[in-house]
Amino acid sequence: MRPHSQHQKCGGSVHLSLLLPIESSPWLPMRTLVIVCALWCLVFPVRTRAQFPPASWTYLPNSPDAGADNRHRDIFFIDESTGWLVNDQSQIFRTNDRGDTWSQQFDGEGAFDFRAIAFINEQTGWVGSETAGHILFETQNGGASWTDITGRIEGDVPLGISAIWVVGDQTIYATGSTTEGPWFLTSLTGGATWTGKRIGFEAQTATDIYFADSQFGLVTGGTSIDLFGDAVVLRTRDGGDTWLEEIPTFRKTGVDGEWGAQLSFPSPAVGYLSIEYINNRKNRFSKMMKTIDAGVNWAEIEVFDNVVPFGLQAIGFISESTGWTGGHGITSVTTNGGANWESLVPYSSFQTDGELDVGLSRIFAVNGSIAYAVGRYVHRYDENEITAIAGLHSTTVREIDLFSIFPNPFRQTTGIRFSIQQSARVVLNVYNSLGLVVRTLVDETRSPGSFEEVWNGRGVNGHHLASGVYFFVLQVDGASDVRTVVLLR
Repeated sequence: MRPHSQHQKCGGSVHLSLLLPIESSPWLPMRTLVIVCALWCLVFPVRTRAQFPPASWTYLPNSPDAGADNRHRDIFFIDESTGWLVNDQSQIFRTNDRGDTWSQQFDGEGAFDFRAIAFINEQTGWVGSETAGHILFETQNGGASWTDITGRIEGDVPLGISAIWVVGDQTIYATGSTTEGPWFLTSLTGGATWTGKRIGFEAQTATDIYFADSQFGLVTGGTSIDLFGDAVVLRTRDGGDTWLEEIPTFRKTGVDGEWGAQLSFPSPAVGYLSIEYINNRKNRFSKMMKTIDAGVNWAEIEVFDNVVPFGLQAIGFISESTGWTGGHGITSVTTNGGANWESLVPYSSFQTDGELDVGLSRIFAVNGSIAYAVGRYVHRYDENEITAIAGLHSTTVREIDLFSIFPNPFRQTTGIRFSIQQSARVVLNVYNSLGLVVRTLVDETRSPGSFEEVWNGRGVNGHHLASGVYFFVLQVDGASDVRTVVLLR
């Protein structure tokens, strides 16, 4: 039996889905229902036009390309610099410089379907696989070598692992699989021992996991192995000893099946759940769920302008208000907690001026200002780098006589003119809105005179940059001057 649900329209795009555990009474006093509905309408105000920031994700050109038919499935950072990613071709990569460069640490030559990765410190970590019999791998040396430790699991051994979550320095939780289950794996010994068990009643698959602490956690998935079922959320308050099962949303006419894809909690109370579809025959909007009470109740949000056959997969929020979701052709961004959405121009090998991968698999928030996204490619988001431009203010000095740009805005090329009075070290960089240097036009000592440089709107590796605001920063013997230019595509 499914839990009783009430649906109340709030703000034009959000439906209340008040959920009760299967074991509890399906009836709710009307006064309580009215209060909860009012709270949800406050959380999701009437839909208005929102102001969205300019393009803010950076494609990392030295990151591994998963290939046209494959995906990087998961990415994990232990700090702002050190991270790992895995893909469905059984490869593991590591970066020590925020994703600027990557080294391959493992290649299973396609033998394992890697889906999840997590580290407890810089040396010890685990990879989860959806390949039966080879579902859990461990490293004790930062990824230099990996060992299949599936045989270490006691109890019920899953057919696969789809997600891993680390709590503190000793507790690791995992779940799976996407084809059968769900199972719940626990290690309270820093990975030395593992115990598995089946969980759920209606749930038949598990796709993602989240724990706020060692006791309270959620697992999401679906009610059908063949995908023609409903999304499900399982909730525990005792570290996985017992679980409550809930159906957070119901399918609309024309959608043959759906399931919970991924969870993102920017705070212990506020969380989001992406919903994936099978056969969206009526071209329904993609949808997601939002909770403001740590997963006890969920509200349905339609992601307007995101209409794709398979709904949403990846989801990631860096704050309670700002986040992204996508995975099947369209990526959408919100800056007001899901009340409004805007579609992003997709990035691909044919459209390099886009912002995020068309086949987005996972978004990992390192903290409230830095995030990474993977699919075929790897992208980085860093709000902190915006401050780099703020610190480069114009300085009135006699070393720089002229600094002008024409045309501005421009589409193909623009010219930068400047003159200096005496021999000096001259550096002319192009910055994007994140404060990243995307091109260096001059870096040499020059004699007195007038000069003109041309920029063609391309980055350091020759790829087309996205439309937006860029900054020319001219530095002459330590003095600096800044000009703004707009690139139109």
